[in-house]
Amino acid sequence: MNNRYYKKSKYRRNYHQKPLAEHNILLAILGIPFRLIGLFFRKNQVAPKGRKVIIQRWYWIRQMLESGEDSDLRSAVIEVDKLMDFALKSARFRGNRFADRIRAARNFYPKKVYSGIWEAHILRNELVHNIDSKINSYQVKDAVKKVGAGLKAVKGL
Repeated sequence: MNNRYYKKSKYRRNYHQKPLAEHNILLAILGIPFRLIGLFFRKNQVAPKGRKVIIQRWYWIRQMLESGEDSDLRSAVIEVDKLMDFALKSARFRGNRFADRIRAARNFYPKKVYSGIWEAHILRNELVHNIDSKINSYQVKDAVKKVGAGLKAVKGL
């Protein structure tokens, strides 16, 4: 086979063989610094894949708000809290629980946004843990708006 597409090189015996181990080692050595640089510059921002998930879920939460039904309003508060937790995980804030992650993000957020996220989380806890809790659409819309500000701060929305 003297075809120009199948020329033999000193690195590969023929086109069916895998690259030599030296190439893999070289790629690994060169790839590590680029990955570290990428991690450094993307600190406290949602990853691109996570951003797509957040936008899809945000649209779904907005639809629940528009329906205005009590069960949808409750679900919207719970889902927006889960979405904020996902964004904090994706932005690599440390902590085992949502409360730990939001405390780790305290200096990242402006004070008003930080307290708004906490208020939304407290509302969610009240809905989940109290059987006879009552909410109105204003409370839910306010909580969703405050969490939306938090998502924008980590480049989720």
